[in-house]
Amino acid sequence: FVVAMLLGAAALGANALGNNEDTLEVVKERLERYSTRPFFQDVSGNKVEWPYEAHPVDMKEVATSSGAANLYDLCAAGTVTMEAEANSIGFKSLSVLVRNPGQTPVRVDLPAGSFFITRGSEYPARRMQPQIVRKAESFELAPGEEQALVLDTYCGDSTASLPQGSALLTPYYLDKSRLYRGQAEIWRWSAQYQTGHSTAYPTSREYDLLEQNFAMSRMEVDSLRSELNRIVKANVKARQEELEATKKRVEDLTKEQSRKHIHHSSSSSSSTGFGGGRSGGGAGASF
Repeated sequence: FVVAMLLGAAALGANALGNNEDTLEVVKERLERYSTRPFFQDVSGNKVEWPYEAHPVDMKEVATSSGAANLYDLCAAGTVTMEAEANSIGFKSLSVLVRNPGQTPVRVDLPAGSFFITRGSEYPARRMQPQIVRKAESFELAPGEEQALVLDTYCGDSTASLPQGSALLTPYYLDKSRLYRGQAEIWRWSAQYQTGHSTAYPTSREYDLLEQNFAMSRMEVDSLRSELNRIVKANVKARQEELEATKKRVEDLTKEQSRKHIHHSSSSSSSTGFGGGRSGGGAGASF
């Protein structure tokens, strides 16, 4: 597994830079993403820091949830309201209360793999890990009805602290194929996008919690942590190289565009300037 992740880090720059057909505008937009802290919009339209180093659009196996019954979209539209409270990870670690304030019944879907972000996480030193919902939820709400859910979650960052407090639903979810492989595989995925800085009390050292909720022994966790550290370091380096390469690509495309502009201007001037011609059988000048 770690070999595949390290090979992925080595290929990161080449994949992200795209191909030589990319326009200057496309590469500039990519550079903007690489140069700024990632954000997402909560259901109220507020910008909130995304808990990873990469923007969701640049993260493998992350997709945007959608659909008429999708909980994020329903909340954003004001069709339903939601409150969520994070309390650690694992079994029954996320409490969600959904209400239907309207006059018509509403179907609600929460995809497996949905990301919840705890409010007040200070990036990167005091960040709390994102919770990733383990199983999908679907239900219907009659007018005025509410539904209380107590959900199981995975840990979305091995070096972040346990989440505690009010949580925000994001519009993103992790692909189910990764969820089915368990907590260790989710950490291998998240290590590709984590910062190189660990919090003072990382979840990967919560041995009793990890054994009780994910059947991970202390020996397994310690071995996995070494593997994850290698993945994190390789990808931090790859992201920096990717950023520098993208800057260089913008410079090259800007110069190329400037040369084309100068050549076009020169050609246009030549076509409207002095030239040889014949008039009345003798040499003359045309204007």
